[in-house]
Amino acid sequence: MAFLLIAVVTLSGCIDLGGRKVNIDANNGLLISTFSVDPVKVDEGKQVLVLMDVENVGGVTARDIRVNFYGAEGWGGDKNKTLGKDLNPPDPITGTPGDFKTVTATLTAPQLPEGVQLEFPITARVVFSYKTTGGINIPAYSEDLYKINTEQERTMDTEAKVSNTNAPIKIDLSRGPTPLVVGNESEETTYVIEFKNVGSGWPFKEGDIGKLQGDITVYGAELIECLDVPSVDKKSVTLNLDVFKMRSTGSVPVSCSVNIPGGWSPTQSGSVVFTVDIDYDYYVEKAANVMVWGGKS
Repeated sequence: MAFLLIAVVTLSGCIDLGGRKVNIDANNGLLISTFSVDPVKVDEGKQVLVLMDVENVGGVTARDIRVNFYGAEGWGGDKNKTLGKDLNPPDPITGTPGDFKTVTATLTAPQLPEGVQLEFPITARVVFSYKTTGGINIPAYSEDLYKINTEQERTMDTEAKVSNTNAPIKIDLSRGPTPLVVGNESEETTYVIEFKNVGSGWPFKEGDIGKLQGDITVYGAELIECLDVPSVDKKSVTLNLDVFKMRSTGSVPVSCSVNIPGGWSPTQSGSVVFTVDIDYDYYVEKAANVMVWGGKS
């Protein structure tokens, strides 16, 4: 039965609707699905046409979408474009593909000295605003119940359950007690949530590579702080650009201290839940080499 269910889910990603395939990528947001430059060999002063399709294959809406061209120093034309519309994600339940947009740009080759043949790596960078939402559910047991279940070899949930939206930044629980065993007294403990870049590009915010911002909320415990930013309401904390930055390795650990109230009843079980809502800008790229010939002066 499990195999049949997996097969159905896999096939649902290949349904054609109005001639378009439903593309779903758990680790990306926007992708450049097609990219071409024509011609790839051109005389100075002549034009080349760049054509690309940009598609939302993730789980949330892509906003503030821009296209910038690099590697075209000395070239003329529109090297900075704004799409002017949001692109909605695909809906796997209804079989609706994600929104897409065809982008065209005409670039004019630069003047070169006679006889020079120079190759330019024309790179299209698509920049967009995206978000990662997710949750971590950590099982918890009173000290008495955990002891009874262990001694009687009863089945217990012992691993944290992690949920992520389809997006290029993912969360995971890298450190912290699971399951959580609650004694008679309140106890402070620390969990480390790992934010990882799993997409085809790189995140940034306000022009600074790797920066993120957003909220972490806790249920079932009192939140003390995350990354030394104190929680005012003992429930949530907002991490700003000054403290929340991804390392060059493509991840950033976020340490959160929580207070677990004691005094659970002997048969009590429950959970501690972390939810995240993180905003960032992200970019993906495609490139093609164009050879330019210099003419007579």
